[in-house]
This record gives sequence, C-alpha cells and structure tokens, in this order.
Amino acid sequence: MTSAEMKARQMITERSTQQLLDLFDLTEIMNNQNIPTVRGWIMDELEKRNPQAFDAWMDSDDNTPRRFF
Repeated sequence: MTSAEMKARQMITERSTQQLLDLFDLTEIMNNQNIPTVRGWIMDELEKRNPQAFDAWMDSDDNTPRRFF
C-alpha cells in the first residue's frame, strides 16, 4: 500500500457514515479515472462499519448505499 493510499484510507475512516454516503453520492457525478478506487475505499469502510447493511445493499438493485446505512 502506498503512503498516498494509506493517507486516503485514514481520511475515510475519520469521516462519519453520513459524510461517506455524501462522498459516495458525489462519485456518481465525477468523471475521473480514480473514482472506482475511491468508491472501493468508501465501500470497504461502509462494510467494516455495518456488514449487515452492506450485504443488504449488495443484494439489492440500488446503486447507492444511502437507504441501507
């Protein structure tokens, strides 16, 4: 893991769940080659915080995790 990735992941862990959901929503309107990676980091954190909600989201057809967290 690079130092930049470690720093980014640390910043994500310091955000509230509401802030993570807001950030995830923002990635829907951004066009950048790094967005899939950032979304993955946010998803990792959401799964760590609430595995049951994460699984429910993954089992749904929703594109956004907001209604599950």
